Amino acid sequence: MNCLKRILRSKTFIVAVAAVLFYTLAGFFLVPFLVRHYVPAIAQEEFKKQAAIGEVRFNPYVFTFEANDFRLEEPGGQPIAGFKRLFIDFELKSLYNWAWTFRQILMEAPQVNAVIAPDGAFNLAQLVPAEATPPPAEEKESPLPRLIVEQVVIDQGRIDFTDRRQSEPAAVSLTPLVLTIENLTTLPGQEGPKTITAALGGGGALRWVGRLSLNPVVTHGTLAIQEIPAATLWKFGRDQLNLDPPAGKLSLSADYKVDLGQAEPQVAIAKLSVTLAGLVLKLAGSEAAFLELPDTRIQGASFDLGRRTAEIGQVKVAGGRVRLQVAENRELNLDRILKAPGAPTPSAGEGTAAKPFKLSLAALDVAGLALDYRDRSRQPGLDAGVGAINVGLKAAVEAGGGRPEVKVDDIAAGLSGVRAGLAGTAEPEIRIDRIALEGGGYELTPNLFTLEKLAVAGGGIELVRQADGSINLALLAAPPEKGAIGREAEEAAAESHPFHFLVKSVSVAGLGAVFSDLSVRPEGPILNLEEIGLILTNVDGKSPMTFDVGLTVRQGGKIKATGAFDPSAVVLESEV
Repeated sequence: MNCLKRILRSKTFIVAVAAVLFYTLAGFFLVPFLVRHYVPAIAQEEFKKQAAIGEVRFNPYVFTFEANDFRLEEPGGQPIAGFKRLFIDFELKSLYNWAWTFRQILMEAPQVNAVIAPDGAFNLAQLVPAEATPPPAEEKESPLPRLIVEQVVIDQGRIDFTDRRQSEPAAVSLTPLVLTIENLTTLPGQEGPKTITAALGGGGALRWVGRLSLNPVVTHGTLAIQEIPAATLWKFGRDQLNLDPPAGKLSLSADYKVDLGQAEPQVAIAKLSVTLAGLVLKLAGSEAAFLELPDTRIQGASFDLGRRTAEIGQVKVAGGRVRLQVAENRELNLDRILKAPGAPTPSAGEGTAAKPFKLSLAALDVAGLALDYRDRSRQPGLDAGVGAINVGLKAAVEAGGGRPEVKVDDIAAGLSGVRAGLAGTAEPEIRIDRIALEGGGYELTPNLFTLEKLAVAGGGIELVRQADGSINLALLAAPPEKGAIGREAEEAAAESHPFHFLVKSVSVAGLGAVFSDLSVRPEGPILNLEEIGLILTNVDGKSPMTFDVGLTVRQGGKIKATGAFDPSAVVLESEV
């Protein structure tokens, strides 16, 4: 008993008890008090922001920290960031791991309000203190502190992003944001699985699953963006785009790998898939959309920054409609998409040529795309179109290492319901049922387009000489006046790299033609031609070609002719 009294009264025991008591009181009471006191003070002194924090708890025996109801605001009260609850569980095994070790970092209902001001200032960037003196030009990087976080969890988070540079502020929200990271560490060569899921306030969702290493910085995984409305993206460029809010949704998924531990950053994307569903683009104030794409897909795409290559497995366009219009002021409607033209891209200097970038497209598949074309810069105007366009091809492009190279192979196309006529006429002057192209190819270096076969089947042509002597097809075939189309034609003609073509076989079958002269016979046509057939070989616009033509005259008789035509000398030899 006396021994126990001596121990209890001993200086060592009293000091130990006092130390434990002080440690307990400091942990349970002093630490929370200091956090509640200094967090608002630091926010005001360092960042000129207002901060408030609710209940704070610290357990000095199990090393857990909890803070509740934190808010960081602008002086005017606009929220910047906050959370409902932060929980940190520190592990004593840090002592023998020789690394700061946390069992869990949990944040519940965090909120971030990111705002770009009208002058371009970013509110979150203002939270980074400016360096008083710039770092030395050459400074050896210090190693990362040894850190292990066994689990990081963000639950029911929210990120609001607002761009006030637009005439109407553009905003998008990510909520609920859920993040899970296992084994986040700065130890060399270690990585762990991570997952991020979030929903966009205006529709759509984001999901990321992957692995991350901090030493070196290496991450790889899968990113998926699902059904983001096109109107959400449009809001951030509405002041630069002359477009009404577009319809449609964008989805994207891809595997990726980023390695920043090499001398040159390595970025690779594989299995990229992009889907545009129900896209409708309309110029502001227009009655009809200039582009409608109900189903457009990019599949099997990949990108490698180190190798400077991009490969696309397939681009598929199913259905849709394109409307091109040239106004009376000779402006093409597509030229009005941007409200103001961008600055010209500076040309590359004469320095060392960069490694070329290679792009390959394994398959382009366009099925059932309609085209409407109206030209009101002419007098009279022109109305043309194609009921359905079907195209298949593959292509390869190489650029950046000198003169670009473009090669397109396996071109096959089918056009149905082709029409062209003068504005205001009841029926178009030219109607073609079907046009087929087979075995096409193009190379930029010789600027040569080749085609194995061009076939025209069905349809009719109406040629009318008006009472004033004008001929409708002559008006229809007149070259475009100065304007978007005419300017492009002039620029192409001025190029020192002339365009060449070769069509090995041209065939026309089942075509009809009607000839009328209203100055002679205003009540009806004077000649009807039926079953017009034509075969041409080796058509290049400059070399002699053979032809075989046949037709039936409804008024009586048939005509057949064979021969040769030399376009360079305008010489025709024929046997009728």
